Amino acid sequence: MSTLWQDLRYAFRALGNSPWFAAIAIVTLALGIAVNTSIFSMVNGLLLRPLPVTHPEQLSVLALQQSGDHSVQKFSYPDYLDLRKQSSSFSDIVAYRLTLGGLSADNRGDHCIITRVSGNYFSVLGVQPAFAFSSSASLTGKNDSLATATSSVSM
Repeated sequence: MSTLWQDLRYAFRALGNSPWFAAIAIVTLALGIAVNTSIFSMVNGLLLRPLPVTHPEQLSVLALQQSGDHSVQKFSYPDYLDLRKQSSSFSDIVAYRLTLGGLSADNRGDHCIITRVSGNYFSVLGVQPAFAFSSSASLTGKNDSLATATSSVSM
C-alpha cells in the first residue's frame, strides 16, 4: 500500500511539472468518459432495454422489397387490410405511418413528428396513448378509422 501512495505522489509531481500536459490529459479523459457514457446511454435505450409493450418478443416488422431492389417499400392501406384479413401467422397486424407536420399555438409554429396509426394499434401493443384522437372519417367506410397520436406512450 505504501508503494501506491509513493506512485501517486510521483504522478502528481510529474503532472505539476508540466501543467499544460496535465490539463490536456484531464480534458481528454473527460471527453472520452462523456462520449462513452452518451453512446452507452443510446445503445442501452435503443437495443438493450425491451420495448415498453406487453410482449416485445412477439413483434415483427413487415415490409415490401422487390427482387434486385434494395430499398424497402411501404404497404398501401388496402394492402394492409388484405394482409390483416388473410393473415393466419400473426395474431393481429397494425399499421403506422410517420409524417412531418407543423403545429402552431400563440402565433408560434414548430415542426413535429406525427404518427398515424391503425385503430387497433394501442390495443395490440397493450399500451395507452399519452394523447390521441380518432379521425371522424373512416378510410374504408367501416369502423376501422385511423388515430393520430404523439410518439410517447404512458405505461
